[in-house]
Amino acid sequence: MVKYGGHVEAVRQADNKGTELYLVPYNHIKAIIFDEKDSAESCQTKFTAAWKEALQQAQTDFTQNVQEKVWQFLFEHLLQQQHPQHDDHDDDDNDNVLEEQQLTPIRGVHPGPALQLLVETSHPRVVQELLTKMTQIHRAAGINSEGLRKLVKKYDKHQPQDPTIYCLSAQLLPLLYTSTVYCGQSMLQDGIAFLRGLLSSQQQQQQEEDELASANGFSGTALSPFMVRHDSETRHQQATEMKLEEWDWLKRLVHSLLEESTSTQEHEAPSPLHDNNNKSSASLVPAQPPPTDSLLSHLVAHRGFHHIKDRNDKRPLENSLSAYELAWTAGIQLCECDIALTQDEHLVLAHDETFLRLALDPRLPNSKRRVSDLTLGELISLPLHSGVRPPLLIDVLRSALAISSSPNITTSTLCQLVIEIKPGNEAAASALARLLLQYPQLRPAVAMIMSFDVVTMHRLRAELTLGSLLQRQQQQQQPQQQKQGEPSSETTAGASVSSGTLNPVASLSQFGLIPHPPRVVSSASLVVDPGTAVAGSHALKRSSAHSQHSASSSRRQSFSSHPTSPFGSSSAIGLSISHHTDLDTIAGIAVEGGLEGPSTSLTPMEGDSLNDSSMATMDGGETHDKTQNQPSTTMVHSDNMPKLMLLTVSDPPAVPCELQVSIQDTSPIDHWLATPQGFGAALDGVYMQFEKHMLTEKGAAHLRDLRARGHLVGIWGYSGKDPDDYESFRWLVHQGKVTFVNSDLPNHFRKDVLVRMAST
Repeated sequence: MVKYGGHVEAVRQADNKGTELYLVPYNHIKAIIFDEKDSAESCQTKFTAAWKEALQQAQTDFTQNVQEKVWQFLFEHLLQQQHPQHDDHDDDDNDNVLEEQQLTPIRGVHPGPALQLLVETSHPRVVQELLTKMTQIHRAAGINSEGLRKLVKKYDKHQPQDPTIYCLSAQLLPLLYTSTVYCGQSMLQDGIAFLRGLLSSQQQQQQEEDELASANGFSGTALSPFMVRHDSETRHQQATEMKLEEWDWLKRLVHSLLEESTSTQEHEAPSPLHDNNNKSSASLVPAQPPPTDSLLSHLVAHRGFHHIKDRNDKRPLENSLSAYELAWTAGIQLCECDIALTQDEHLVLAHDETFLRLALDPRLPNSKRRVSDLTLGELISLPLHSGVRPPLLIDVLRSALAISSSPNITTSTLCQLVIEIKPGNEAAASALARLLLQYPQLRPAVAMIMSFDVVTMHRLRAELTLGSLLQRQQQQQQPQQQKQGEPSSETTAGASVSSGTLNPVASLSQFGLIPHPPRVVSSASLVVDPGTAVAGSHALKRSSAHSQHSASSSRRQSFSSHPTSPFGSSSAIGLSISHHTDLDTIAGIAVEGGLEGPSTSLTPMEGDSLNDSSMATMDGGETHDKTQNQPSTTMVHSDNMPKLMLLTVSDPPAVPCELQVSIQDTSPIDHWLATPQGFGAALDGVYMQFEKHMLTEKGAAHLRDLRARGHLVGIWGYSGKDPDDYESFRWLVHQGKVTFVNSDLPNHFRKDVLVRMAST
């Protein structure tokens, strides 16, 4: 994997910031390998010493943090809740009896019941604090163990003179694989999954109680009168007119793009994908859906329909729900957003590390705190400039699907999000994978996911690939179980259902795929931890033979890396991808499971729009019965999973994990996007920073060459610095065959046409 050192530094500055958790000095140790001043013997001595010191520090840090921040934290809170506090000691005998009864549940308690007791007796904030600490420690341990393994691999690869002398894998890897930082991840991972499951059940119960209260006439808490601003009627009317004028402008822009696309097609040769007899309507609402390769299908509204100066008098605030709903309702098909993960693991839309820039009252302490340190409740109580709150990602996706099915919008196409994951935010990437696996009905609302962090993107591909494969296997096994008269997943003991979605139960440990009996799991039980896929595709052959048996410790003992789970049968993980093995080995699992094939070509260069019909073609979907059973040479993404793309820069990197590439030399891109084997973990394309050379014939030829090599191509630029106008956009799409082009939709985007349309 390229740029792992940059990934470590990005995580250090993002997810690991403020945690004081140890991360291996990957780049420092790697520099020892390539120091040409040292002899081979000296290099080996220095490398071994630095590597062992890093392993020792990682072990010490892991053990200390798990002991103090997890288990001591947990039992201290249990004692506070269980130990009786009395001011009156007149009846000591009764006090002793009461104390005996209250302390009994925690005596010699196993990890799972201890976690369950904490959830039942403590405040949700305490439970969430424990879960946050566990995920942070687990993430750091995974990065450290994978970094140490990669360093040994890199050393042996760079010292080919005498492998019997200089091969360190045989000397150092046994130390790593028996260390606490490596072996301890499995138990911590199971604990995270178990705790998420308990929290999910608790949240579902609270939601049901709230719905019942609402049905009984409870109207909720009224807004404080101090939150209501009483403007004059004139000012209110002016503000409404300005917003309506901006929205009309956007609808005219959409109409002009549709009109030109239809006009262009009338002069081109007929295409089997489109009906060239369709004429554009004179009204703002076309009589027929737009052509699938229209200019509109390539335009990406950056952070929704917003004002680049953070003004909300004319347009909605960036990354707000209204910014996306207005854009989609006007006919924009693709909108870009940035996501962040709250402390209590809710995905919200946020671009900056804090909301200080957008907060209505920047004096509030929460406006200066990192989004990852805030709970959802704290975010809801943090109003932004326009008075709205940061929206949940799931709410924006649901709006996209609802607007897509509405007959009253300007275009009859699928409204979709383009999601950016900030560098180093592994936690947000894993949470996004869990969301898409738990709610498959929301996947069509996501066109593409991208990040500057190539390691995070490849891991996200592995998580989505294996998650889809396991879900497909369970769906195939359920009819067989019912025919044999065995209990279905819905009636399996200890199961919990939160959304009606059946998720597979299997875990991926450092030893391979560990099958567990199928059952219904809660959304939080589907743990997709950042990391790499595992070796051993033969495990898939064994899973079907044993998945029909009930959950029992004896059956799990023969397959799991641990004789029994310390958290009980209900702690089985929906999906867990450890850091312990290479991403490349996912190929064996994916190919044997019938999920993917060699990545040689994605789609023809023409017709790259991402509406629902064309996406099925691009994804190798099951829409063509005649070719369904034929071998394919295209990358197949199962179950309408979104495209995954790598963001790159042309300027010098500002973040350690950023990859720099120029349009004049795109040769490194193939290596970044694909694994050496060219299978499962390949990404779909590259989202490049704009360069002036792209607007020349040679630059367009380089862009077309990327498309001919099977890569999707997107273009992003800086507001106010790079051109954001119709002519540049049209050139990139028509001449460069670019799939996505970011735009802030400035009023000058197509001013001449819009002024003429407004006057007629």
